[in-house]
Amino acid sequence: MPFRRLLEVLVIVLQDYRELLYCVPGDVEEQRMWDEEKQARFNALRAAERQSILTEAEGVELLALTQELDALEATYLHPVTERLRQEREALGEQKSKLEELLREQQDYLAEIRTLVADFEARAQQWRQRYMDITGQEWVEDKAETSG
Repeated sequence: MPFRRLLEVLVIVLQDYRELLYCVPGDVEEQRMWDEEKQARFNALRAAERQSILTEAEGVELLALTQELDALEATYLHPVTERLRQEREALGEQKSKLEELLREQQDYLAEIRTLVADFEARAQQWRQRYMDITGQEWVEDKAETSG
């Protein structure tokens, strides 16, 4: 289940990512907007960079746009990453508690198995004593064994 929740959150983030390119979430309106014009300029500079025809001034501009986009992404993703961190922490605590519960149950099961083995050994001793006393094998009453 935790993995499924993580995937759901990531899908939501990826679906909303396109909005990041054109606007900033409402709670950070002070940040500058990333609009279509900036996106087009960014794409053009990246293309020039790939073709190795980027001037020094364009390199500085590309760096500034990249930093701006990185900052917008960080701002946009911060609430999600914080929520994921908190969920991961809570799941870690839950996992530890479940492991402790499982250990307790395994210990209890071991106790029960020991108890059942003791009962079976005692019943076998009684059957043997009965045979030693009567010379006959113990025959369990069907009414006793059925319920």
